[in-house]
Amino acid sequence: MKLQSRITISNTVMVVVTVITFSIIQLLGFHFTSNQMLEQTSTKVSQSLLSQLEQRAEYTGNYLSEALTNPIYKFDMEGVHELLEPALNSSEVLAIVVFDTEGNIFHTGQRIDASYGIEFDMPKVKEAVLELGIEYKRVVDNELRYARPLYIGDELLAGLFLKLSVEGIEHDIAQTRSIIQNINDKASQTGTLGSALLAFVFCVISIVVSYLITRTIISPVTLLVEHARRITQGDYQQDNTINRNDEVGELANTFNEMSESLKQRTESIEFLAYHDHLTELPNRTLFIKRVSELLEEKGAAQQQSLAILFIDLDEFKGVNDNFGHHAGDRLLCEVASRLESQIASYQHSIERTSLTNPLIFDGIVSRIGGDEFLLCLPYSGDIQLLFEFSNSLLASLCSPISVGVKKEPVVISGSIGIATYPNDGIDAEELIKHADIAMYQAKALGKSTYSHFTDEMRKQVRHKAWIERKLRVAMLDMTQFEVWYQPFFDIGTRELLGAEALVRWNMPNKGILSSDEFIPIAEATGLIVPIGEWVTEQVCAQLVAWESKLNSSFYISVNLSAKQLYRQQIVDVFRNQMQMKNIRPHRIHAEVTESLLMQNEDESLHTLISLRDLGIQVWLDDFGTGYSSLGYLRKFQVDGVKIDRSFVADIETDSNDRALCSTIISMARDLNLAVVAEGIEKEAQAQFLQEKGCRIGQGELLSAPLEAKQFEQMFWPLIRVKE
Repeated sequence: MKLQSRITISNTVMVVVTVITFSIIQLLGFHFTSNQMLEQTSTKVSQSLLSQLEQRAEYTGNYLSEALTNPIYKFDMEGVHELLEPALNSSEVLAIVVFDTEGNIFHTGQRIDASYGIEFDMPKVKEAVLELGIEYKRVVDNELRYARPLYIGDELLAGLFLKLSVEGIEHDIAQTRSIIQNINDKASQTGTLGSALLAFVFCVISIVVSYLITRTIISPVTLLVEHARRITQGDYQQDNTINRNDEVGELANTFNEMSESLKQRTESIEFLAYHDHLTELPNRTLFIKRVSELLEEKGAAQQQSLAILFIDLDEFKGVNDNFGHHAGDRLLCEVASRLESQIASYQHSIERTSLTNPLIFDGIVSRIGGDEFLLCLPYSGDIQLLFEFSNSLLASLCSPISVGVKKEPVVISGSIGIATYPNDGIDAEELIKHADIAMYQAKALGKSTYSHFTDEMRKQVRHKAWIERKLRVAMLDMTQFEVWYQPFFDIGTRELLGAEALVRWNMPNKGILSSDEFIPIAEATGLIVPIGEWVTEQVCAQLVAWESKLNSSFYISVNLSAKQLYRQQIVDVFRNQMQMKNIRPHRIHAEVTESLLMQNEDESLHTLISLRDLGIQVWLDDFGTGYSSLGYLRKFQVDGVKIDRSFVADIETDSNDRALCSTIISMARDLNLAVVAEGIEKEAQAQFLQEKGCRIGQGELLSAPLEAKQFEQMFWPLIRVKE
């Protein structure tokens, strides 16, 4: 029987003899209670649904903040896109914006992001995230706006902004309120009619029955309020127990359906938050959680050892560039499968040698972003066993993998860093950090190898971090930097022909630091871009100051780094400085290395052609040390080459170096290229090079790098007045 029929019959039987006064009191009480429960239920449902939306926003924010750190730090725009795209596919997510510490848009999740660099026009969000370093949550115009800061260590890296739709929640709230209101309206109408007809029938019976009616209506609503409270607390397992065939039963079923839907959404977001979407391996957050649990349950209690392996694929970017990102994804999945297979084999070997040890645990494989993976393995204390496993792992990675539409075989390699507990770290974060450091050492050793963390690596990292902190302070006004000049001479006549600009850092209380000590750090952090622009400005200013004393052929060469060549508009920098200071193009040469050109040959070629169009000569530095020197001479059509100092150093005693130098000089002469020998320290070296036809030399024999004033004092008397 429907609720409306039950209320009608009950009031007809009970309220006939009820006194009008008591009937009115009962009806007023009913209205008050019904409205109160309506508001209470609506409030609980609204809070529950909004709370769940905020939790989903936080889950998504936590996942993205962990995953985005490395791609943002490495300026990996494609990696950022791959991470944002799955979240944007959610129907609730309206927009995602990653903005940098300057408040400009870094990425919006689009593959071609036209908004990059545009100011992020949300002042309150930027104030909370960039200035206060706190989360931001607001509901505005049917949208939940959530933002949080992204850190790398203790340093603010960027901000993350999410915009989620509230329309679905408002629909659910309105539907629930409508059902409850409909129940109350129907009950109120029936109660009013019954009270009017039976006003004078048995007052006591009217009160008792009205109470029972009220309890019949309110009791299931109270159960629904409790159900809503459990949903708010994240308990989706227990459905409400209301089993009725009326409107209240329909409302109860709606609550159960809503709870199941929220459960599925939450489980999906939790999986996304703790797993890599491509390989479905645990991500960094889950990996740290599981390793921490192992250390707490086994390591701390029984001194069980474990090892962390940090794996970075070598030259993975080339697969994406040559075969497309789908091929890269296929390769990553295959690598994940091979890692799991290798760790299973290692697990089996450990178990055979440790039959009496009950603490052997299953190894863990994790992808933490891009082409980086983490392994957690049982460690018996035998480091050689880990080294053998690392060799087996590298051999497995080197096996060809078929990618692309044509299933072309691709061979990759990896660099592995190893850290063991407790010798190399006492918690998950420290072990991962030290394994990461060891991995970079493996890359420095030539890639496709492994390296075990040592205290010396820790010292080097701390020294680099100290240099970086000091470098950022020095960048505030650039007054600590100096440009020194090392001359180019005619080897035969010792006539001054030009100079190479070399940046030096005059660090307070430390003195002069050569470029080898801080330029690699500046390159890695992106600080090389403003340093390089400053050097170019100083060189042009120096040429203006020296113009009246220079002969017509004098020039200064400027070294270009990878980030200058690929990220900075270096051609515009040279053009603006030359126009502003009226510098003749032949006064400036640009030096680039072979390894730099390999990173992006098409873009390199475009930049070098643009520089030569300005009239700037381009020289190939460290010639002979790259992979395909002859190929680069043919493709890039440079104006000259510099023989690397490693070939010059032993030409007195090493016949191979003499042959290489002779060949380079002869080849350059046949190609009508200028050739410079650097690193000349002995007269015998200069004599040999001159005899072979090398006209231009540079090195300690001729002159060490000098400050501008020293350069003037030493060489102005030797320079012929300009023609």
